[in-house]
Amino acid sequence: MCELYAEILALPEVGIDDSFFDLGGHSLLAARLLARIRTAMNVEVSIRDLFNYPTVAGLTTSANFEAGRSRPMLRRRTREGQLLHPRRNSAVAEGAQP
Repeated sequence: MCELYAEILALPEVGIDDSFFDLGGHSLLAARLLARIRTAMNVEVSIRDLFNYPTVAGLTTSANFEAGRSRPMLRRRTREGQLLHPRRNSAVAEGAQP
């Protein structure tokens, strides 16, 4: 996580008790950081979490981070709201021989 902070802030290193905002972070960089956390760690962290816990130590020990909230999987639905099943290979679906 320290590496992600350093990457977004363009710093050589960041310690676990360094505040994102004290190191020059702002709302646009915060959005980039949250996207990187989501991608690298598969954890959904809100902007509110980052403002409440701006250090690596604080953010990783927050209740939301520890819960491992991840984004729900997107599923296709009809206009009426019914779930669509993943499409099968069209040749298999039509009963064609390989």
